[in-house]
Amino acid sequence: DLLNISFEVKYVVDGKARTSKSMDISTKGIRLLLDERFEKGTPLVMSMRLPDRKKLIRASGMVVWTNESSEDEKNSTKRLFNTGIKFFRFQDSGEKELFDFMHSLDTKSA
Repeated sequence: DLLNISFEVKYVVDGKARTSKSMDISTKGIRLLLDERFEKGTPLVMSMRLPDRKKLIRASGMVVWTNESSEDEKNSTKRLFNTGIKFFRFQDSGEKELFDFMHSLDTKSA
C-alpha cells in the first residue's frame, strides 16, 4: 500500500543533516523531494514524525532510484529530485509505528 502524504523528514547523508518533504510512503520505503541528486545505493538515516503521531520514527535506508522532478515548486529556484528510498532497518518500534499508522488510515478510508 502506497500512501500519498506529505510530512517533514530529517535525513543525514555523509554526516550532513538536512530536511525534506515526503511525497509518499509505504512500509517498504519512502519518496522524498530533494534538492540534490544522490547516486543509487547512497545510504542515509532518516527521522520522521508521522502526522498526528507523537513518536519519532528513525530508519536507515538506501537510495534505489532518483529522477528530476517536474513538479513546479513555486518558491524554489533549485532543481528538485524525486528520490525513492528503501527502508532496511528501523530503530526501536519504528516499523510497527509505521505499520500501525498505515493500517489506521486504511481503516478510515474503507
